[in-house]
Amino acid sequence: MENRKLDTLLNRYFEGLSNLEEEQQLKDFFRKEEVPEAYRLYQPLFRGLLEETEVKLPAFVEADILATIEAESAPKIRQLKPLKWMRYVAAVLVFAIGLTWWMLPNPEPEVTAGIDWSQYEPETPEEAALIYQQAILKLTSALNNGANSAAQHVKRVETVGQFFD
Repeated sequence: MENRKLDTLLNRYFEGLSNLEEEQQLKDFFRKEEVPEAYRLYQPLFRGLLEETEVKLPAFVEADILATIEAESAPKIRQLKPLKWMRYVAAVLVFAIGLTWWMLPNPEPEVTAGIDWSQYEPETPEEAALIYQQAILKLTSALNNGANSAAQHVKRVETVGQFFD
């Protein structure tokens, strides 16, 4: 092969413009032992490419790859689409539920009389003081009961806490 044609093929190869036939010509050229001095630095590259094409995969790797390809290309199971009439049934069902809800009797809210607070108002200052005194007694009694209950619970917690010391 003349140098000019070889230069053209190499340029096309390294620019990514070469076709398979031109690449095969380059591989065949660099397969020879006698390569001109100017092109010897390309010889390991093309010989490596030749060696790569001659590498065979072990049988089990090739079988795994083929099995994966077959599994991916196998037809996928499609989900069943709902039947067309199902949407009509659903629409009628929604309409029936809405109609039933609309037809239910609406109970009238009960009208209650307002509370007449005037009957609870004290009429004299002495009566107001008595009501106030009773309210305060009831409040203090409730507070004392709450305090006693809290004290009992604190004692129980202290008793239980002794076991964990």
